[in-house]
Amino acid sequence: MNARLLLLAFFSPIFGIAQTMGSFIDARDGHEYKTVRLGDQTWMAENLAWDAGEGTYLYDWRCVTMEKEGRKYTWFAAMQGQEGEGVRGACPENWRLPTKDDWLTLVQYLGGPSIAGKELKEGGDSRMEMKIPGRRFSDGKFRVARSEVHYWSSTSTGLDVAWCLIVFKVLDQSMGYEYDKEYVKSIRCIQED
Repeated sequence: MNARLLLLAFFSPIFGIAQTMGSFIDARDGHEYKTVRLGDQTWMAENLAWDAGEGTYLYDWRCVTMEKEGRKYTWFAAMQGQEGEGVRGACPENWRLPTKDDWLTLVQYLGGPSIAGKELKEGGDSRMEMKIPGRRFSDGKFRVARSEVHYWSSTSTGLDVAWCLIVFKVLDQSMGYEYDKEYVKSIRCIQED
């Protein structure tokens, strides 16, 4: 595994949780990602930025860059033709798309859905540093509507819909919701066990 672990531990007085920060380099494109270990899970601490081909989008306004926000993906691009929960999909080697249960485990670890959003956002105690980017609308344009961010899971909940996590800008909560698989969302990968 091409990874180096920074031996930095942070203690949150609010939750009494220790986070171990690290980083790794994606061998596909040389992009370096920050990571954070929360409980028994290790997550990317930034959005996936790899170009997965069709169904992958970059923001198209001048104030947002791929380095800040990563890319957006349809669920099909996220899955890369694989089926089932917990597949690698668009994630780097030794990483995979999180399942609905992975996201719910993280939310519970951070205090539950009524407060986890606060901990997941930039400056939160989790160090996940989720930025609230703009959204891609049905006309195909990205706009700065920085009210929430959505993250895909590999959990399909129907023929045309899949589960994703939503984190809100002005609320402390997070929630899950089912979205059309053609919509574009961000990806955070979780390390394989």
